[in-house]
Amino acid sequence: MFGLHFVLAPMLLMSVVDGLDLQLKGVINKCLDLECDNGGVCKVQGYDAYCVCRPGWTGTNCHIKTTDKSCPLTCFNEGICTIVNGEPQCVCPDSYTGERCQFSVPRSGCAYYICKNGGQCKLADGFPRCKCASGFTGTYCDLEDFCATFECYNGGLCKNLADRGQCTCPPCVYGEQCDRFRRFCDLGDLE
Repeated sequence: MFGLHFVLAPMLLMSVVDGLDLQLKGVINKCLDLECDNGGVCKVQGYDAYCVCRPGWTGTNCHIKTTDKSCPLTCFNEGICTIVNGEPQCVCPDSYTGERCQFSVPRSGCAYYICKNGGQCKLADGFPRCKCASGFTGTYCDLEDFCATFECYNGGLCKNLADRGQCTCPPCVYGEQCDRFRRFCDLGDLE
C-alpha cells in the first residue's frame, strides 16, 4: 500500500507541477528569453520581462555603459538617463513608457486597424478611424450604406437598417421618403 502511494505521489506531483508550468509558462519563459549582460538581473512585471542593471550600465540588456555619472537611474529598453531640473529621469523611446521605460506602449495606429470594403484608416485625434468608401458605413466599413442611394426629402433623415434605409420625417411631413405633407398642420402649433 505504501509503495503505491510512493509511486503515485511523484506522478501526481509532476502532473500538478506540469499544470502550473502550463499556466505560468508565459511568465517564466519571459526571463529565459531575455539575457541581461554585465551582471544585470531579469525581473518580470505583469507579462513583461526586463533587466535590472548594475550601476554604470543601462539599456534593454544592460549592454550600454552610462557616461553620465551624476544620473543614478537604470533606464530600460534603450531609455536614456538625464538630469532635468536637477532631478534624474529616464527619456524613453516611443515604444516604451514608465519611470524607467519598463512598460511597452500598446500598439496603436492604423497598422492593426482593418477597414473593410475599400475603407481607408486615418488617424483622428491620435485614434484610428475608418473613412468608408461610397456605399459602406460602420466602424470598420462592414455595413452596407443604404442611405447612400435612398433619399429622404423635405428635411427627413435617413437611418440604415439591416436591409434598407428608413426615413425619419420632420413634423407635418410623412411618407416612406418624407415626400408627403399633412393637411391642416401648422408648424407654429408644434413649438
